[in-house]
Amino acid sequence: MTGNAVGASKRGRFSLHESGFFPLIARTSTIHRPIAQVMYNCAKIFVVRDGSAILFGEFGERPISLGDVVTLGVNVLCGSEPE
Repeated sequence: MTGNAVGASKRGRFSLHESGFFPLIARTSTIHRPIAQVMYNCAKIFVVRDGSAILFGEFGERPISLGDVVTLGVNVLCGSEPE
């Protein structure tokens, strides 16, 4: 194996970069405005590092604040509004 991780290309293998799939992607962002309800085709994990917000969707409304970790499954409709 030549450092390629998973999949198939001309030689029968391709790297994670060629496939577009990654085991984990971490992003940092700050939310200042409400986000309309969105449904993702992958699982999402949110870590609240500062402030608070209200999540809303199929599950009703839930307050989240500093230190909370939110796990959303695939195809769960969810939006948020910062407080």
